[in-house]
Amino acid sequence: FPLRAAVHPLRRKLRNLCRPFSELTYAPGFQDALGRELDRGYDVLHLEQLWSGWAGLGVPRALLNIHHLEIIDLEDTQGGSFHERKARWQMARATARLLRDTPAMRLFSSRLLDRVRTFNDRARCFVVPFALDLGLYPLQEPVDEPVVGLLGSMHWPPSRSAAERLLTR
Repeated sequence: FPLRAAVHPLRRKLRNLCRPFSELTYAPGFQDALGRELDRGYDVLHLEQLWSGWAGLGVPRALLNIHHLEIIDLEDTQGGSFHERKARWQMARATARLLRDTPAMRLFSSRLLDRVRTFNDRARCFVVPFALDLGLYPLQEPVDEPVVGLLGSMHWPPSRSAAERLLTR
């Protein structure tokens, strides 16, 4: 589904003000397709990352999978351009709303669980850590310089801040 609907820019801005990072739910045809699939019957609506949670609000048996929370990854970030400050503000607003209104979540760590509980202590939360079968990867020789074992792009601020946190704290 294309994420940009052909709507007036003011309407798009108002939508984003009310429900930040909810572009997917407004994509042409998305709501109809989701409705058709739900009408066919389902066991669990698995929503694979935080912003997809907008599609599950009010849907029975929706499970929001949370890999990370930008509000944690960027909490030490201050200043920046107007655009960056606005994005952090919108992330905080959207995160609070989604966590507060989502009844079931799967989280990768107890650190995420602790933060989720500050927003919603009634939610059914399941901590299921991300895991790799190390038998599938050859053991690497040790090196002297610092090495971070982290899955993620170092061009993406949350992955980079996680790597920096591993190295420094």
